[in-house]
Amino acid sequence: MKCIHCDIEMITASMDTGLTTGSLFYIWKKEKGVFSSTKKSEVKVYVCPECGYIELRADKPKNLI
Repeated sequence: MKCIHCDIEMITASMDTGLTTGSLFYIWKKEKGVFSSTKKSEVKVYVCPECGYIELRADKPKNLI
């Protein structure tokens, strides 16, 4: 994936809250109702080594449907 600002290949990276080491970021969706399940996808992080632009992408967006 190329940076939208620099047109340089972005690298994958990890993000953390600083509260726990090795935690992963997820996006999630839960329908209303007691018996509905939570649908989630891990978030991939990409960073431009030139300008520092960061892009977040859902690893499995169809899991949220």
